[in-house]
Amino acid sequence: MKILPVIFFTTQKPQRSDYNKNQYDSYLNKELIQDTFTFTGRKPMSGKEFKKKCARFVRDFYTGEPMLESSDLTKMKKRGFFTGTIKEFLKKTKPYAEQFIEPKSVEEEVYLKIAEAAKTNPNATLPELFQSWYKPARSSFRREQKPCFDYIKTLGAMLPQEHAERFFKFMAKIDRKLYDEPIVQEFSIKEFKYKISKTMEKSTDIALKNRISMYLGLLSDHSFVDDTPIHPSIIKKVFNFKNVKVPYRKSKYYDKHLKPYETDKDAVKIKIIELMRDALAAKGYLKLERICNDNIDMIMGKPVRVPFSNKTFVYDLAEVLQDVPDEKLKKQILAAAENLPSSSQSPEAMILKLHDADADVIGDRLFNPALASIEHFHPDSLGGSDDMVNCGLAKRWINTLRGNEALWAFIERMGFDSKHQYSYADDIVKCNHKQKVPYEDALGHLETIEKEARMDLTKYKDKLKPYEAPADVMKKKVC
Repeated sequence: MKILPVIFFTTQKPQRSDYNKNQYDSYLNKELIQDTFTFTGRKPMSGKEFKKKCARFVRDFYTGEPMLESSDLTKMKKRGFFTGTIKEFLKKTKPYAEQFIEPKSVEEEVYLKIAEAAKTNPNATLPELFQSWYKPARSSFRREQKPCFDYIKTLGAMLPQEHAERFFKFMAKIDRKLYDEPIVQEFSIKEFKYKISKTMEKSTDIALKNRISMYLGLLSDHSFVDDTPIHPSIIKKVFNFKNVKVPYRKSKYYDKHLKPYETDKDAVKIKIIELMRDALAAKGYLKLERICNDNIDMIMGKPVRVPFSNKTFVYDLAEVLQDVPDEKLKKQILAAAENLPSSSQSPEAMILKLHDADADVIGDRLFNPALASIEHFHPDSLGGSDDMVNCGLAKRWINTLRGNEALWAFIERMGFDSKHQYSYADDIVKCNHKQKVPYEDALGHLETIEKEARMDLTKYKDKLKPYEAPADVMKKKVC
Protein backbone atom coordinates (compact mmCIF):
# COMPACT_ATOMS: atom_id res chain seq x y z
CA MET A 1 0.00 0.00 0.00
CA LYS A 2 1.35 3.42 -0.97
CA ILE A 3 1.48 6.01 1.83
CA LEU A 4 0.82 9.51 0.56
CA PRO A 5 2.72 12.51 1.97
CA VAL A 6 0.94 14.72 4.51
CA ILE A 7 0.36 18.27 3.26
CA PHE A 8 0.33 21.31 5.55
CA PHE A 9 -0.40 24.88 4.51
CA THR A 10 1.71 27.59 6.15
CA THR A 11 0.83 31.30 6.09
CA GLN A 12 3.92 33.33 5.24
CA LYS A 13 4.68 37.07 5.29
CA PRO A 14 2.71 39.24 2.80
CA GLN A 15 4.15 39.35 -0.70
CA ARG A 16 5.77 42.63 -1.74
CA SER A 17 4.17 44.58 -4.55
CA ASP A 18 7.46 44.74 -6.47
CA TYR A 19 8.25 41.05 -5.95
CA ASN A 20 9.27 39.15 -9.10
CA LYS A 21 7.52 35.81 -8.64
CA ASN A 22 9.60 34.06 -11.28
CA GLN A 23 12.95 35.16 -9.86
CA TYR A 24 12.94 33.01 -6.73
CA ASP A 25 12.03 29.46 -5.76
CA SER A 26 9.10 28.64 -3.50
CA TYR A 27 11.10 29.08 -0.29
CA LEU A 28 11.41 32.78 -1.08
CA ASN A 29 7.88 33.16 -2.45
CA LYS A 30 5.85 34.56 0.40
CA GLU A 31 2.38 33.42 -0.78
CA LEU A 32 0.56 30.39 0.70
CA ILE A 33 2.93 27.50 0.14
CA GLN A 34 2.86 23.77 0.71
CA ASP A 35 5.18 22.18 3.25
CA THR A 36 5.42 18.51 2.29
CA PHE A 37 6.37 16.12 5.07
CA THR A 38 7.58 12.63 4.27
CA PHE A 39 6.59 9.60 6.34
CA THR A 40 9.49 10.45 8.68
CA GLY A 41 8.04 13.94 9.23
CA ARG A 42 11.31 15.72 8.32
CA LYS A 43 10.96 19.46 7.90
CA PRO A 44 13.46 21.72 6.13
CA MET A 45 16.40 22.60 8.39
CA SER A 46 15.98 26.00 10.03
CA GLY A 47 18.67 28.68 10.11
CA LYS A 48 19.00 28.27 13.90
CA GLU A 49 19.51 24.51 13.63
CA PHE A 50 22.09 25.02 10.86
CA LYS A 51 23.99 27.53 13.04
CA LYS A 52 23.94 25.18 16.02
CA LYS A 53 25.20 22.20 14.02
CA CYS A 54 27.69 23.82 11.66
CA ALA A 55 29.05 27.10 13.08
CA ARG A 56 32.17 25.23 14.20
CA PHE A 57 32.83 23.86 10.70
CA VAL A 58 31.88 26.81 8.49
CA ARG A 59 33.97 29.94 7.92
CA ASP A 60 32.56 33.45 7.62
CA PHE A 61 30.72 33.88 4.29
CA TYR A 62 32.36 37.22 3.50
CA THR A 63 35.93 36.95 4.80
CA GLY A 64 36.62 33.22 4.95
CA GLU A 65 37.75 33.62 8.58
CA PRO A 66 36.73 31.38 11.53
CA MET A 67 33.88 32.62 13.73
CA LEU A 68 33.45 32.41 17.49
CA GLU A 69 30.55 30.29 18.70
CA SER A 70 28.25 31.82 21.30
CA SER A 71 28.66 28.65 23.40
CA ASP A 72 32.45 29.19 23.47
CA LEU A 73 31.99 32.78 24.66
CA THR A 74 29.64 31.53 27.38
CA LYS A 75 32.28 28.99 28.48
CA MET A 76 34.89 31.76 28.64
CA LYS A 77 32.66 33.66 31.07
CA LYS A 78 31.86 30.60 33.20
CA ARG A 79 35.57 29.75 33.47
CA GLY A 80 36.39 33.25 34.70
CA PHE A 81 38.43 34.40 31.69
CA PHE A 82 37.39 38.02 32.28
CA THR A 83 37.01 38.28 36.06
CA GLY A 84 40.63 37.97 37.26
CA THR A 85 43.54 40.37 36.92
CA ILE A 86 44.35 41.79 33.48
CA LYS A 87 47.54 39.71 33.50
CA GLU A 88 45.42 36.52 33.80
CA PHE A 89 42.88 37.89 31.31
CA LEU A 90 45.56 38.41 28.64
CA LYS A 91 47.09 34.98 29.24
CA LYS A 92 43.74 33.14 28.94
CA THR A 93 42.33 35.12 26.01
CA LYS A 94 45.47 35.49 23.86
CA PRO A 95 44.69 32.47 21.58
CA TYR A 96 41.12 33.73 21.10
CA ALA A 97 42.24 37.32 20.49
CA GLU A 98 44.70 36.27 17.78
CA GLN A 99 41.98 34.32 15.99
CA PHE A 100 38.79 36.29 16.58
CA ILE A 101 39.57 39.99 17.18
CA GLU A 102 39.48 41.85 13.87
CA PRO A 103 42.82 43.50 12.87
CA LYS A 104 42.76 47.33 12.94
CA SER A 105 39.37 47.28 14.67
CA VAL A 106 38.29 49.27 17.73
CA GLU A 107 38.30 46.01 19.70
CA GLU A 108 41.94 45.37 18.78
CA GLU A 109 42.92 48.92 19.81
CA VAL A 110 41.29 48.47 23.22
CA TYR A 111 42.80 44.98 23.65
CA LEU A 112 46.29 46.34 22.88
CA LYS A 113 45.65 49.19 25.33
CA ILE A 114 44.85 46.59 28.01
CA ALA A 115 48.09 44.73 27.15
CA GLU A 116 50.07 47.96 27.50
CA ALA A 117 48.48 48.71 30.89
CA ALA A 118 49.38 45.21 32.12
CA LYS A 119 53.08 46.12 31.91
CA THR A 120 52.74 48.68 34.71
CA ASN A 121 49.63 47.49 36.58
CA PRO A 122 49.23 43.71 36.01
CA ASN A 123 47.06 43.12 39.10
CA ALA A 124 44.27 45.53 38.13
CA THR A 125 40.94 44.06 37.02
CA LEU A 126 39.14 45.01 33.81
CA PRO A 127 36.49 47.16 35.59
CA GLU A 128 39.21 48.98 37.59
CA LEU A 129 41.21 49.63 34.43
CA PHE A 130 38.23 51.01 32.49
CA GLN A 131 37.25 53.25 35.41
CA SER A 132 40.80 54.70 35.53
CA TRP A 133 40.58 55.48 31.79
CA TYR A 134 37.19 57.17 32.02
CA LYS A 135 38.09 60.88 32.47
CA PRO A 136 40.87 61.08 29.82
CA ALA A 137 38.72 59.06 27.39
CA ARG A 138 35.75 61.38 27.97
CA SER A 139 37.82 64.52 27.27
CA SER A 140 39.26 63.00 24.10
CA PHE A 141 35.90 61.71 22.85
CA ARG A 142 34.08 65.00 23.48
CA ARG A 143 36.62 66.66 21.17
CA GLU A 144 35.71 64.05 18.53
CA GLN A 145 32.00 64.78 18.96
CA LYS A 146 32.24 68.59 19.00
CA PRO A 147 32.29 69.25 15.19
CA CYS A 148 29.18 67.11 14.75
CA PHE A 149 27.30 68.82 17.60
CA ASP A 150 28.33 72.26 16.30
CA TYR A 151 26.87 71.37 12.89
CA ILE A 152 23.63 70.11 14.48
CA LYS A 153 23.27 73.39 16.41
CA THR A 154 23.96 75.42 13.25
CA LEU A 155 21.12 73.59 11.50
CA GLY A 156 18.90 74.02 14.60
CA ALA A 157 19.33 77.80 14.42
CA MET A 158 17.51 77.66 11.05
CA LEU A 159 14.34 76.23 12.64
CA PRO A 160 11.23 78.45 13.12
CA GLN A 161 11.39 80.37 16.42
CA GLU A 162 8.96 78.17 18.36
CA HIS A 163 10.76 74.97 17.33
CA ALA A 164 14.22 76.54 17.76
CA GLU A 165 13.48 77.40 21.41
CA ARG A 166 12.41 73.83 22.15
CA PHE A 167 15.43 72.47 20.22
CA PHE A 168 18.03 74.58 22.10
CA LYS A 169 16.39 73.78 25.44
CA PHE A 170 16.81 70.11 24.57
CA MET A 171 20.44 70.64 23.45
CA ALA A 172 21.24 72.46 26.74
CA LYS A 173 20.10 69.31 28.56
CA ILE A 174 22.30 67.19 26.26
CA ASP A 175 25.32 69.42 27.02
CA ARG A 176 24.85 68.74 30.73
CA LYS A 177 24.61 65.00 30.02
CA LEU A 178 27.85 65.07 28.04
CA TYR A 179 29.79 66.41 31.01
CA ASP A 180 28.14 64.25 33.68
CA GLU A 181 26.18 67.11 35.26
CA PRO A 182 23.00 66.05 37.14
CA ILE A 183 19.69 66.72 35.39
CA VAL A 184 16.05 66.14 36.32
CA GLN A 185 14.93 63.24 34.16
CA GLU A 186 11.46 61.73 33.95
CA PHE A 187 11.33 58.03 34.85
CA SER A 188 10.50 55.76 31.91
CA ILE A 189 9.50 52.16 32.60
CA LYS A 190 10.12 51.28 28.96
CA GLU A 191 13.68 52.67 28.93
CA PHE A 192 14.50 51.15 32.34
CA LYS A 193 13.32 47.70 31.24
CA TYR A 194 15.29 47.96 28.00
CA LYS A 195 18.57 48.81 29.78
CA ILE A 196 18.21 46.02 32.34
CA SER A 197 17.08 43.39 29.82
CA LYS A 198 19.80 44.27 27.30
CA THR A 199 22.57 43.86 29.89
CA MET A 200 21.07 40.71 31.44
CA GLU A 201 20.98 38.99 28.02
CA LYS A 202 24.72 38.36 28.36
CA SER A 203 24.51 36.93 31.89
CA THR A 204 25.06 33.20 32.41
CA ASP A 205 23.29 33.20 35.81
CA ILE A 206 19.93 31.66 34.88
CA ALA A 207 18.45 31.93 38.39
CA LEU A 208 19.25 35.66 38.56
CA LYS A 209 17.91 36.24 35.02
CA ASN A 210 14.62 34.57 35.97
CA ARG A 211 14.36 36.63 39.14
CA ILE A 212 15.02 39.91 37.33
CA SER A 213 12.56 38.89 34.62
CA MET A 214 9.92 38.39 37.32
CA TYR A 215 10.51 41.90 38.72
CA LEU A 216 10.38 43.42 35.23
CA GLY A 217 7.13 41.55 34.67
CA LEU A 218 5.66 43.24 37.76
CA LEU A 219 6.68 46.65 36.38
CA SER A 220 4.91 45.76 33.11
CA ASP A 221 1.51 45.64 34.81
CA HIS A 222 -1.02 47.87 33.04
CA SER A 223 -1.86 49.69 36.29
CA PHE A 224 1.49 51.54 36.11
CA VAL A 225 0.54 53.19 32.81
CA ASP A 226 -3.20 53.82 33.30
CA ASP A 227 -5.48 55.04 36.08
CA THR A 228 -6.51 51.65 37.49
CA PRO A 229 -5.44 50.75 41.05
CA ILE A 230 -2.60 48.26 41.51
CA HIS A 231 -3.90 44.72 42.02
CA PRO A 232 -3.56 43.42 45.61
CA SER A 233 -1.70 40.29 44.42
CA ILE A 234 1.11 42.49 43.07
CA ILE A 235 1.30 44.48 46.31
CA LYS A 236 1.42 41.27 48.36
CA LYS A 237 4.21 39.84 46.20
CA VAL A 238 6.29 43.04 46.23
CA PHE A 239 6.05 43.70 49.99
CA ASN A 240 6.04 40.00 50.95
CA PHE A 241 3.01 40.27 53.25
CA LYS A 242 2.34 36.66 54.22
CA ASN A 243 -0.46 37.45 56.69
CA VAL A 244 -2.89 38.40 53.93
CA LYS A 245 -5.27 35.64 52.88
CA VAL A 246 -7.58 35.32 49.90
CA PRO A 247 -9.85 37.16 49.29
CA TYR A 248 -7.56 40.14 49.91
CA ARG A 249 -10.21 42.84 50.20
CA LYS A 250 -11.98 41.13 53.13
CA SER A 251 -8.81 41.14 55.21
CA LYS A 252 -8.43 43.74 57.98
CA TYR A 253 -4.68 43.36 57.67
CA TYR A 254 -4.97 44.26 53.98
CA ASP A 255 -7.07 47.35 54.73
CA LYS A 256 -4.55 48.54 57.29
CA HIS A 257 -1.20 47.77 55.61
CA LEU A 258 -1.65 47.19 51.89
CA LYS A 259 -4.61 49.23 50.66
CA PRO A 260 -2.70 52.57 50.65
CA TYR A 261 -0.30 51.12 48.07
CA GLU A 262 -3.11 50.58 45.54
CA THR A 263 -2.83 54.22 44.53
CA ASP A 264 0.72 55.01 45.71
CA LYS A 265 2.27 53.70 42.51
CA ASP A 266 5.61 55.47 42.95
CA ALA A 267 6.18 53.66 46.27
CA VAL A 268 5.49 50.29 44.63
CA LYS A 269 7.79 51.07 41.69
CA ILE A 270 10.59 52.07 44.07
CA LYS A 271 10.16 48.88 46.11
CA ILE A 272 10.30 46.67 42.99
CA ILE A 273 13.46 48.44 41.76
CA GLU A 274 15.02 48.18 45.25
CA LEU A 275 14.45 44.41 45.26
CA MET A 276 16.00 44.21 41.81
CA ARG A 277 18.96 46.37 42.85
CA ASP A 278 19.69 44.22 45.92
CA ALA A 279 19.63 41.02 43.84
CA LEU A 280 21.99 42.53 41.25
CA ALA A 281 24.34 44.05 43.86
CA ALA A 282 24.70 40.65 45.56
CA LYS A 283 26.03 39.24 42.27
CA GLY A 284 28.39 42.15 41.58
CA TYR A 285 26.47 43.86 38.75
CA LEU A 286 27.73 47.35 39.58
CA LYS A 287 26.45 49.07 36.45
CA LEU A 288 22.92 47.68 36.86
CA GLU A 289 22.97 48.59 40.55
CA ARG A 290 23.78 52.18 39.57
CA ILE A 291 21.00 52.20 36.95
CA CYS A 292 18.52 51.06 39.62
CA ASN A 293 19.65 53.78 42.06
CA ASP A 294 19.41 56.44 39.34
CA ASN A 295 15.89 55.38 38.40
CA ILE A 296 14.77 55.46 42.03
CA ASP A 297 16.04 59.05 42.18
CA MET A 298 14.16 59.84 38.93
CA ILE A 299 10.90 58.60 40.46
CA MET A 300 11.56 60.79 43.51
CA GLY A 301 12.25 63.80 41.26
CA LYS A 302 15.93 64.13 42.21
CA PRO A 303 18.59 65.24 39.66
CA VAL A 304 20.67 62.31 38.37
CA ARG A 305 23.72 61.82 36.15
CA VAL A 306 22.45 60.24 32.93
CA PRO A 307 25.13 58.84 30.59
CA PHE A 308 24.92 60.15 27.02
CA SER A 309 23.85 57.58 24.42
CA ASN A 310 23.81 58.10 20.64
CA LYS A 311 20.73 55.91 20.24
CA THR A 312 18.76 57.73 22.96
CA PHE A 313 19.88 61.12 21.59
CA VAL A 314 18.64 60.34 18.06
CA TYR A 315 15.33 58.98 19.40
CA ASP A 316 14.71 62.02 21.68
CA LEU A 317 15.80 64.46 18.94
CA ALA A 318 13.28 62.91 16.53
CA GLU A 319 10.53 63.54 19.12
CA VAL A 320 11.62 67.18 19.57
CA LEU A 321 11.49 67.70 15.79
CA GLN A 322 8.39 65.62 15.04
CA ASP A 323 6.10 68.58 14.15
CA VAL A 324 8.73 70.68 12.33
CA PRO A 325 7.12 71.76 9.00
CA ASP A 326 10.39 71.85 7.02
CA GLU A 327 10.91 68.14 6.27
CA LYS A 328 14.17 68.72 4.42
CA LEU A 329 15.78 70.58 7.37
CA LYS A 330 14.42 67.99 9.79
CA LYS A 331 16.04 65.16 7.81
CA GLN A 332 19.34 67.08 7.67
CA ILE A 333 19.45 67.46 11.46
CA LEU A 334 18.59 63.79 12.06
CA ALA A 335 21.15 62.65 9.46
CA ALA A 336 23.84 64.73 11.23
CA ALA A 337 22.87 63.10 14.55
CA GLU A 338 23.19 59.65 12.98
CA ASN A 339 26.79 60.51 12.02
CA LEU A 340 27.95 61.02 15.62
CA PRO A 341 31.00 58.80 16.35
CA SER A 342 30.06 55.59 18.16
CA SER A 343 31.71 52.79 20.17
CA SER A 344 32.10 50.78 16.95
CA GLN A 345 34.30 53.57 15.53
CA SER A 346 36.16 55.02 18.52
CA PRO A 347 38.12 53.28 21.33
CA GLU A 348 37.35 56.23 23.62
CA ALA A 349 33.63 55.78 23.00
CA MET A 350 33.91 52.08 23.91
CA ILE A 351 35.72 52.96 27.16
CA LEU A 352 33.00 55.51 28.02
CA LYS A 353 30.30 52.94 27.34
CA LEU A 354 31.97 50.24 29.46
CA HIS A 355 33.60 52.29 32.22
CA ASP A 356 31.11 51.08 34.86
CA ALA A 357 30.42 47.65 33.38
CA ASP A 358 31.34 44.37 35.06
CA ALA A 359 34.20 42.20 33.72
CA ASP A 360 31.99 39.75 31.77
CA VAL A 361 30.25 42.58 29.88
CA ILE A 362 33.63 44.08 28.92
CA GLY A 363 34.94 40.71 27.75
CA ASP A 364 31.75 40.02 25.81
CA ARG A 365 32.02 43.38 24.02
CA LEU A 366 35.60 42.68 22.91
CA PHE A 367 34.73 39.32 21.31
CA ASN A 368 31.09 39.93 20.31
CA PRO A 369 31.80 41.18 16.75
CA ALA A 370 33.36 37.80 15.83
CA LEU A 371 30.34 35.75 16.96
CA ALA A 372 28.69 33.56 14.32
CA SER A 373 25.30 35.00 13.34
CA ILE A 374 22.54 34.05 10.91
CA GLU A 375 22.78 36.05 7.66
CA HIS A 376 19.63 36.09 5.51
CA PHE A 377 20.87 36.00 1.91
CA HIS A 378 17.53 37.42 0.76
CA PRO A 379 16.78 39.89 3.63
CA ASP A 380 14.06 38.78 6.03
CA SER A 381 12.72 42.35 6.01
CA LEU A 382 12.04 41.87 2.29
CA GLY A 383 10.35 38.50 2.70
CA GLY A 384 13.32 36.13 3.03
CA SER A 385 12.75 32.71 4.56
CA ASP A 386 14.13 31.59 7.95
CA ASP A 387 14.98 28.13 6.62
CA MET A 388 18.58 27.09 6.03
CA VAL A 389 18.12 27.49 2.26
CA ASN A 390 18.12 31.26 2.85
CA CYS A 391 20.26 31.48 6.00
CA GLY A 392 24.05 31.64 5.88
CA LEU A 393 26.61 32.22 8.62
CA ALA A 394 28.62 35.42 8.97
CA LYS A 395 30.38 37.42 11.67
CA ARG A 396 28.00 39.62 13.62
CA TRP A 397 29.73 42.91 12.78
CA ILE A 398 29.44 42.30 9.02
CA ASN A 399 25.85 41.10 9.32
CA THR A 400 24.93 44.32 11.15
CA LEU A 401 26.78 46.42 8.58
CA ARG A 402 24.86 45.01 5.62
CA GLY A 403 21.32 45.73 6.74
CA ASN A 404 18.91 44.75 3.93
CA GLU A 405 21.19 45.64 1.00
CA ALA A 406 21.20 43.20 -1.94
CA LEU A 407 23.82 40.50 -1.32
CA TRP A 408 25.70 40.96 -4.61
CA ALA A 409 25.74 44.77 -4.18
CA PHE A 410 27.04 44.53 -0.60
CA ILE A 411 29.86 42.15 -1.59
CA GLU A 412 30.80 44.45 -4.46
CA ARG A 413 30.65 47.63 -2.33
CA MET A 414 32.76 46.16 0.47
CA GLY A 415 35.27 44.60 -1.93
CA PHE A 416 35.09 41.08 -0.47
CA ASP A 417 37.12 38.57 -2.49
CA SER A 418 34.90 35.98 -4.22
CA LYS A 419 37.31 33.21 -3.18
CA HIS A 420 35.83 33.47 0.33
CA GLN A 421 32.33 32.70 -0.94
CA TYR A 422 33.72 29.67 -2.82
CA SER A 423 35.49 28.54 0.39
CA TYR A 424 32.18 28.89 2.20
CA ALA A 425 30.44 26.74 -0.44
CA ASP A 426 33.16 24.11 0.02
CA ASP A 427 32.49 24.11 3.79
CA ILE A 428 28.79 23.45 3.10
CA VAL A 429 29.76 20.45 0.96
CA LYS A 430 31.96 19.12 3.80
CA CYS A 431 29.10 19.54 6.28
CA ASN A 432 26.90 17.55 3.90
CA HIS A 433 29.51 14.78 3.66
CA LYS A 434 29.70 14.69 7.47
CA GLN A 435 25.92 14.13 7.41
CA LYS A 436 25.23 17.38 9.29
CA VAL A 437 23.23 18.98 6.45
CA PRO A 438 20.72 16.99 4.33
CA TYR A 439 21.18 17.06 0.55
CA GLU A 440 18.00 19.05 -0.18
CA ASP A 441 18.86 21.79 2.34
CA ALA A 442 22.49 22.07 1.20
CA LEU A 443 21.43 22.21 -2.46
CA GLY A 444 18.82 24.91 -1.81
CA HIS A 445 21.39 26.85 0.25
CA LEU A 446 23.93 26.91 -2.61
CA GLU A 447 21.24 27.77 -5.16
CA THR A 448 20.19 30.78 -3.07
CA ILE A 449 23.81 32.00 -2.96
CA GLU A 450 23.97 31.64 -6.75
CA LYS A 451 20.90 33.83 -7.20
CA GLU A 452 21.54 36.42 -4.50
CA ALA A 453 25.33 36.75 -4.96
CA ARG A 454 25.21 36.23 -8.76
CA MET A 455 27.86 33.52 -8.89
CA ASP A 456 28.18 30.00 -10.29
CA LEU A 457 28.45 27.17 -7.73
CA THR A 458 27.70 24.25 -10.08
CA LYS A 459 30.86 22.30 -9.20
CA TYR A 460 30.02 22.46 -5.49
CA LYS A 461 26.40 21.40 -6.03
CA ASP A 462 27.64 18.37 -7.98
CA LYS A 463 29.71 17.25 -4.98
CA LEU A 464 26.69 17.06 -2.63
CA LYS A 465 25.57 13.58 -1.62
CA PRO A 466 22.12 12.37 -0.53
CA TYR A 467 22.09 10.39 2.71
CA GLU A 468 19.50 8.90 5.02
CA ALA A 469 19.14 10.28 8.50
CA PRO A 470 19.98 7.76 11.29
CA ALA A 471 16.32 7.84 12.46
CA ASP A 472 15.13 6.81 8.98
CA VAL A 473 17.64 3.94 8.86
CA MET A 474 16.44 2.65 12.24
CA LYS A 475 12.81 2.81 11.14
CA LYS A 476 13.62 0.73 8.04
CA LYS A 477 15.34 -1.90 10.20
CA VAL A 478 12.33 -2.10 12.53
CA CYS A 479 9.95 -2.43 9.57
